[in-house]
Amino acid sequence: MATILFMPLLELGHISPTLPISRTLRARGHRIVYFVQRPRFAAEHQRWRAYFTDRGLEAHFALEPWLVDAGPDRPSTLRSATLRGLVEMLREASYRKRALALLAAGRVEEQLRAIGPDLVLTDTDEPFLSLVAMGMGIAVAQFATNFFGADPSVPRRPPRHWLGQARWHRRMQRLRLLPDLTRAARALAARVGYPDAAIDGTLPLQPFLRGHLPLLVFWPKTLYASADPRAIYLGCAIDRDRASTPLPLEWVDPARPLVYCALGSKVDEYAGGASFFDRLFAVLREHPEWQLLAAVGKRAKTMTDLPPNVRVVAFAPQLDVLARATIMISHAGLGSVKEALSAGVPILAVPIRYDQPANAQVVERLGAGLTADLLSTTTELGCQLARLLGEPAFRTRCAELAEALVSRPTAEADAIEALLPAAPR
Repeated sequence: MATILFMPLLELGHISPTLPISRTLRARGHRIVYFVQRPRFAAEHQRWRAYFTDRGLEAHFALEPWLVDAGPDRPSTLRSATLRGLVEMLREASYRKRALALLAAGRVEEQLRAIGPDLVLTDTDEPFLSLVAMGMGIAVAQFATNFFGADPSVPRRPPRHWLGQARWHRRMQRLRLLPDLTRAARALAARVGYPDAAIDGTLPLQPFLRGHLPLLVFWPKTLYASADPRAIYLGCAIDRDRASTPLPLEWVDPARPLVYCALGSKVDEYAGGASFFDRLFAVLREHPEWQLLAAVGKRAKTMTDLPPNVRVVAFAPQLDVLARATIMISHAGLGSVKEALSAGVPILAVPIRYDQPANAQVVERLGAGLTADLLSTTTELGCQLARLLGEPAFRTRCAELAEALVSRPTAEADAIEALLPAAPR
């Protein structure tokens, strides 16, 4: 049996789609290893180590023990959100520069040689690890956990609240305070013989490798506007066997629409989140005929004076709630998008960062929902929710999409085994 190495971006939305496939491959006798970036902060590192251990997964962290952030877990106590963001960007830039220096020094090669993978599967958001493995002569394929990774024709239109941060990114790059990751990727590609023309530098902070590597896509081909000829289109890869804490839903009135709001696992990090929830609750106060369940993270402990048709929790068992929900308000992470659509639930997308704006645009293109943002007014939110609840075309379209969004872990595992080299390393 083979050693298969998964290299996802260290985010739940990038790891979760791989779990059903890795379980199937393990059941077939393969050794499955996760190789991920080392988290910057000690507490975060401990949480992720526990995440993999609790699931019985072998995991290694790239550049450990050489890459350590000696600073505090909380980046700054400055009151100004803008200044906090700048301090965090500078710390992130310093961390990335050190990581690139260690990468150039061959530290990742040392780790990969110790693991001895026969096949490396890398996230499209991890181009550097792909290039390192290629330079070592290891069989490499990529997998896409977002639309932009598999379809570069999808534009990335930033939400309004992100425009200021994007401007600061550009200024800091001009001042060379942020590393030019596209330039670094081109230098590494030249070293390992990967063609420069295949480096997509459209997003300077996130280069992509286009072409020349097999691409596994966790989304049906028929739902893409532009199909990639090298892509292997799989099922929707939803981890339906994940453990979750049950949530009593006896209070839900089946005669009234249930709006479910969840802005992802990082909801506590969003500076505009509190005011967004305030405006959303104001909408529900004006519409007693609706009911809302909102997963608000740590804010659940401090939220008071809620309308009688609103319930808040820190986090919710999403698949269970979607089985009862009428619509979902989502940050448009692709995992949540797939789970909502596979349940036939229309989406009000509130993209916040990264790939989420592109995912939200695809939701709209498919006729499966509408898009708002963290700055949407109470009136705007109310009108969009009323449209989603009042126009049957959205639910009809989502029911059609649900038929296409099925998980096929056996076929997905077969596709990965077909990429294994004829003789183990």
